[in-house]
Amino acid sequence: LPVELERGAWNRIRSWFGGGDKVPWSDGAIAHLDFEKKSVKSKEMANLAQPDKPAKVRHALEVIEKGPVGGAMLMQGDDELALPRMADFKEWDDFSFALWLRPQEKRERAVVIASSRGGVDDGRGFEVIMEHEVLSFALMHFVPGNEIRIRAKKPLPLNEWTHLAFTYNGSSRASGMKMYWNGELLETEVVHDNLIKDIARRKDWGDIDLDQIRFTLGGRDHDSPLKNCGVDDYWVFARDISLAEVKLLANKKPNRNDWFEWFAERTSDARKVEKQLLAARRYRTAVINGVHEMMVMKEL
Repeated sequence: LPVELERGAWNRIRSWFGGGDKVPWSDGAIAHLDFEKKSVKSKEMANLAQPDKPAKVRHALEVIEKGPVGGAMLMQGDDELALPRMADFKEWDDFSFALWLRPQEKRERAVVIASSRGGVDDGRGFEVIMEHEVLSFALMHFVPGNEIRIRAKKPLPLNEWTHLAFTYNGSSRASGMKMYWNGELLETEVVHDNLIKDIARRKDWGDIDLDQIRFTLGGRDHDSPLKNCGVDDYWVFARDISLAEVKLLANKKPNRNDWFEWFAERTSDARKVEKQLLAARRYRTAVINGVHEMMVMKEL
């Protein structure tokens, strides 16, 4: 199973005798923020997946002594975390996010995860947002006419820790997006299913301020942040994680069937087909990106 030994000399010694604490895996992980007090120094939070790329802390976060995975922290508004440009995903890339949230007040809108220059007025990129505690997950070229977006059918409960995961398989279709709630696949509705160009910003499209695009947790420029919301154990993967892996992150035990997807994807035949599919998707995006467009009005 895809587990590995937790860091530390004493833990390694324990493993010699059949013990030692394990962590689920790190295959494809590009960020892991544990929200432990010891992980924050000055205005940086340690990135356990890539120690040379810590998260930037805007303001000191209030410590929650007992979270779902060790300690946790409380986001109180305008204190989002910014990670280096490690999540510069394209339309054809598969990727995933996972984290624990505990909202403690009702909010009309709040940004959970984002990589874009701004909010609805300049949203090329990807995002996870909450509207009245209902989550939506989107990849956008232009909002709302050129994007894929799925939305949960129920709101997050207040004052209760919920584990959430969001996955995308690189297909440019809403059917390739999934949400998980406490380790189980969540029923969602398709809001938009019309992504026909890349989600990355490009100078030749007339995009400006390319150096101002930030990958953030808990807020972004010109938008509503997470406020009075607990956060813990945030992971970012440069791949589409499986149901079994989501369950491990949600502190649940997967069964044998849950691992089928994980093992199937690692066969030599599957890897060969995946490589061919990625090449085809990149070619498709390159062709469509070069097509000139003229904006017209449409009834929504």
